[in-house]
Amino acid sequence: MNKQDKSIPLNQWLDEWDPLDIGPSSYDTEKADIMGILYISDNPRIVAEKIKEILEFSFGETISTEKSLAAANMLLLLKNDSSCSI
Repeated sequence: MNKQDKSIPLNQWLDEWDPLDIGPSSYDTEKADIMGILYISDNPRIVAEKIKEILEFSFGETISTEKSLAAANMLLLLKNDSSCSI
């Protein structure tokens, strides 16, 4: 499975994610930034903090630590699941 195939579940999840309730199609730039973080760190707390920073930078709003940590855990789970092959 190549890198592009591995990112399909991540992209699908991010396409539906709407942490600021502004419409799921409003995060294209942020989605790319978040995908980049997932290939730099496997630490959910670091990923969660970066997600919060990205959203605050782009929209001037932040999400709760719980919400960003839940997103980070889900994204890392999807990333790691798609990395494993039988």
